[in-house]
Amino acid sequence: AYERDIEEFFIFSRNKGVASLTDKDFSFSPQEVDAYIVHMNNRQIASSTMNRKMIAVRSLMRYLDRIGKYDINLSAFDTGSVKGAQKSYGVLTYEETEMMADRVLSHRNGEMKSTLIRLAVVTSFRLDSLLRLTKSDFVHQNGVWTVTTVGKGGERDTKAIHDELYEQVRLVSMFKEKDEPIFNLSASSCLGMIKKLCKEMGLPEERNITFHSLKKAGVTE
Repeated sequence: AYERDIEEFFIFSRNKGVASLTDKDFSFSPQEVDAYIVHMNNRQIASSTMNRKMIAVRSLMRYLDRIGKYDINLSAFDTGSVKGAQKSYGVLTYEETEMMADRVLSHRNGEMKSTLIRLAVVTSFRLDSLLRLTKSDFVHQNGVWTVTTVGKGGERDTKAIHDELYEQVRLVSMFKEKDEPIFNLSASSCLGMIKKLCKEMGLPEERNITFHSLKKAGVTE
């Protein structure tokens, strides 16, 4: 496996196999090594495999540097642990999130789920934070409705929302107690909701769309 990994590295970076390499082919810049990592990410290679491939190349370069015959820049290969791209959440367009929010209205608890989707896009809050929201988290200040949640590390995060979205929140929370969660949904049901919507909309599994993709769409928009 290491031999194959090393061969692939040189075929990509030098466009030649190991048997055809010359002394000058062993000199690499950090940018060249990073380009190979990007190449592996684009091929959707698993993190464990990417790290094994880099360990193989790094080990070879350390050996060649110890021999002292080649001009080796070991720091170029000091990439640490690399992360594969195949587990990265896919990105939705803003228009696709709107389509989801409209289509989910026909599902059970459709109004609640539609409001949750739109709120996720606008605020970019995490799912667990959204599911903890109560009426008291929504405050009207300086002529604007805001919503505040406590995210990772206990940090408070406040976002403004437009009146139309707040009206949706108000309607789905109308019969809720002040400190009762607005969205009476489990995390697993929300994940299942997105999976079902993707199937209905014909979005391929390869896009790896999850609830987190709503957050990405909001940040992009």
